[in-house]
Amino acid sequence: MSRRELREQAFRLLFRAEFYEGEELAHQTELFLEELEEREERDLTYIK
Repeated sequence: MSRRELREQAFRLLFRAEFYEGEELAHQTELFLEELEEREERDLTYIK
């Protein structure tokens, strides 16, 4: 992924944090990361 795409995905993940708490946020984060199509380990590390 390009840096722009990584920033966009990171923003989407941060946006979800406004709506979920605790265990539900962890579950939503896991679902989000599973949905990413073009992901590499370094991309996931940057987004987290």
